[in-house]
Amino acid sequence: MKHFIKTTLLLIVLLTSATASAHDFEVDGIYYNKNGEKATVTYKGSSYSAYSSEYSGTIVIPEMVTYDGVTYTVTMINNYAFRGCKELISATIPNTVVRICYGAFNECSGLTSVEIPNSVTTLDFDAFRDCRSLTSITLPNTLKTIENSMFDGCISLTEITIPNSVTSIDSFAFARCSQLTNVAIPNSVTTIEDYAFHECSSLTDMIIPSSVTTFGYGVFSGCTKLETLTVDQGNPVYDSRNNCNAIIKTDNNKLMSGCKNTIIPNTVTEIASVAFLKCYGLTSMTIPNSVTVIGKEAFGWCTNMTKVTLPESITVIKDETFRSCRSLKELTIPKTVTSIGANAFHECSSLESLVIPSSVTSLSNNVFAYCRNLKSIKVESDNPVYDSRDNCNAIIKTSTKTLITGCMNTVIPNSVTVIDKYAFEGSKHLTDITVPNSVTRINDGAFEYCSALTNINLPGSLTYIGETTFYGCKALTSITCLAINPPYIKVSPYCPTFDSSVYNKTTIHVPNASISKYKESGEWKRFTRYVGIMNVVPGDMNGDGRVSISDVTTLIDLLLVGGNMPDYADVNGDGIVNVSDVTFLIEMLLNLY
Repeated sequence: MKHFIKTTLLLIVLLTSATASAHDFEVDGIYYNKNGEKATVTYKGSSYSAYSSEYSGTIVIPEMVTYDGVTYTVTMINNYAFRGCKELISATIPNTVVRICYGAFNECSGLTSVEIPNSVTTLDFDAFRDCRSLTSITLPNTLKTIENSMFDGCISLTEITIPNSVTSIDSFAFARCSQLTNVAIPNSVTTIEDYAFHECSSLTDMIIPSSVTTFGYGVFSGCTKLETLTVDQGNPVYDSRNNCNAIIKTDNNKLMSGCKNTIIPNTVTEIASVAFLKCYGLTSMTIPNSVTVIGKEAFGWCTNMTKVTLPESITVIKDETFRSCRSLKELTIPKTVTSIGANAFHECSSLESLVIPSSVTSLSNNVFAYCRNLKSIKVESDNPVYDSRDNCNAIIKTSTKTLITGCMNTVIPNSVTVIDKYAFEGSKHLTDITVPNSVTRINDGAFEYCSALTNINLPGSLTYIGETTFYGCKALTSITCLAINPPYIKVSPYCPTFDSSVYNKTTIHVPNASISKYKESGEWKRFTRYVGIMNVVPGDMNGDGRVSISDVTTLIDLLLVGGNMPDYADVNGDGIVNVSDVTFLIEMLLNLY
């Protein structure tokens, strides 16, 4: 909440700054605003974007500047004063300056060095953000806070000395400083906020001093080479017990941050959200039975982790906990787990088999989306909420007959009525699919980005196709739809149901009598290649290859709609399609069964 309020206030400042007045005067190529006897270095014109590169080369800001007979003391560098000046190489700041405002040197991509005097007591957020060539900077020993994103994206910065006046390192302060190899946090620091060193991918060792009493989430997320994490023994709030290479909150045994060499002690009860986020060096993890809670994204994007052992002490696997663990091959979900959150195993693309225990009673959407090599899915037979009937290699919600997760080997049972959102999303090895006649709805994104899908067979019972259902299925060449009336296809401007490339190359096979309806209906009319089909099984009105009570329903629907009737609707062969054909079809069913 504190970070949210702070960010909101900063945004208000940004918005109000958009109406700032133009510079007041210019001396020796430097632009100023005046405030009494003081001057502030600023950009040229009425906004920082009015000119693309008014500053270049080496800038030496003077202590005093005289204009129109008046001498001013330079005390501040304005918001965005040098922003986007890509040809600026270095800047020398005089010891009369007390504040460098937000974004002052933001996106000065050619800036290599800056000298900041000890007179500066405030460096605002984003001050040097995305200064991609900055290799060195000396911070003043009067500085109290390294503000949000101050050096975010300074990818050439290799080391920095944090003065012992600093008490707080704020969110994303050094994020994406990918060449930063050495940072010594002084004993004056009490607070390190969320993601402070996010994606500092060259850091190898970090020591948290005894002074730190507030430590945020994801502080070292994405620090891919980090090998050791140590907390000073005198720290009253955090510890790294048993040389575990992790940061643990002592009073509640919550592991806040880990690295590739972390061994989780069996006294830890909770793993914080994003504790191991983007820990690419992590190859396996055993979580002890003492752990009862694993936070969101705790192991997200650990792309080289091949195995994780989950304890039977956990009951919930939260959202995105193991998202994009692309090398994860072995997974056993404990029989104590009752709930699995959204995207929990999204894009675990090396998983080949999956067993859902009987204890799981809540599965969110997209849990196994983009698990493209998944071949086998089984729900334990005594699960009260889900099943995988008929060895279908899918997860079906029993009460609603809704298929919520499928894979490349799924055979959709003819008792399923709905294929749910994103059920097959990203199943790149799925080449063809036959939807049985029991299905009436295919919800949003159900087959989205099934990039190898070439052939789709849709039943006569289908009435609804959700948006993005077949988007990204660029290999699609054939769709067979046996519905007499074209199923409604939901579309919106930014959520197309089909990829634009398929409309002219995909052949649509529909009942002969319905071709004109499809060519005039919604999204169907965008397809250009239609082929009529005839039923070959006597009485098979919906084209599912068998005769059942649903064929009686289809025939009645045809009679109610009226108009030209297809030849196969004349079930009794008397040349007329009417109620006697319904009677004949019912008698046919009675004789069959």
